[in-house]
Amino acid sequence: MMHTTIGNLELSDFPIFTISLKKDHERFRRLRSRLVCHDLWNQTTLVPAIWKEDNIVFETTYEWKDPKPEYPITTGEVACMLSHLSALRTFLSESTSPYAIIMEDDAILHNNFNAKFNEYLIHLRESNIHCPPLVMLSYYKTTNEGFCAVTPRLAMCYPGSMNTLCYIISRAYAQACLAKYGKPFRDIDMTGVNTRLTAEAITIASGGVFFVKPLCIEESWSTNIQPQHSNDWHLKFYKMFEAEKYLGADVLCKHYDLLEYWGYGNPNGVKPNLVALSQIGPVIASSHVSSEDGEGSSSVTAATSSASVPTPAIPPTPTSAPAVPILQDTIRVNMFADLGDRLQILRYDPPKDGRAIGGYVFKLSPGLIV
Repeated sequence: MMHTTIGNLELSDFPIFTISLKKDHERFRRLRSRLVCHDLWNQTTLVPAIWKEDNIVFETTYEWKDPKPEYPITTGEVACMLSHLSALRTFLSESTSPYAIIMEDDAILHNNFNAKFNEYLIHLRESNIHCPPLVMLSYYKTTNEGFCAVTPRLAMCYPGSMNTLCYIISRAYAQACLAKYGKPFRDIDMTGVNTRLTAEAITIASGGVFFVKPLCIEESWSTNIQPQHSNDWHLKFYKMFEAEKYLGADVLCKHYDLLEYWGYGNPNGVKPNLVALSQIGPVIASSHVSSEDGEGSSSVTAATSSASVPTPAIPPTPTSAPAVPILQDTIRVNMFADLGDRLQILRYDPPKDGRAIGGYVFKLSPGLIV
């Protein structure tokens, strides 16, 4: 089989297969908004997630004895594993691409995901990693034992690099995973696999790599697999990477509840408000993004706090969008860069529904800002 050098590809060459639970409508709405913001919706295929109470979960584990009863695998973890295997089958049956991106529906993408993804591909090539079986684009670290750096930016997958939130997988490795794990659990030989029989066996035991600075972080909220104390731990871990570098699309699409959960926009003023994120405008947008559901409009909204941001006068609509004097925040100024003359303030929407958060409505010229 002829292998394709991953560093010679770019983001548009990668089909995205996103695992989404049908019954979780709000999570799907947030996911769709983000993917539209990043101009990735059209290359995305949705893969229905397996629910932990589906018959296939119990059929798969029938007569199987968990080798680690002190840390038993839950039905939610089994369903997650089956969902990832379903995504791999969909990749192999619906695409001829040498690589694909597998993504879970609670992924929050880096504000500059598109540009950084291509930058990371170049780094793989320059690091002489040409045909990796798998590249983790997100992780959380549970231990340093076994950590092995390839470059200052890149390390080998190891038992401490947990998570299946978002990863690149090769066609050959997807086939190998299905051959090994796509059967009743009692028939799976875990010899040499240094992790539990969960979806993380796909990533940890891949012989692949992960980037130390992830391209996606996890919502860490409202999961069907992890207990809340685990979500809290994940949230603390991902905050180390500066949430402001990832929450641009959520600000843009007014995902207020999620932003408040992450510590932004608390109406009572106890926690930092959205001014820290949005005084200087949105980081990413395309002209077809709607602030309500991610599509179908020519304007987008960046949330702000009404307590500290004055209502601007509505400027006349010029023939070409002028540079806009955005409110300055020197600490966050690099978050919303490179908008230039593509951004025009249309109006300011005051707070409503009892919230202390209003929002500027922007119009952007066509194309994605990355």
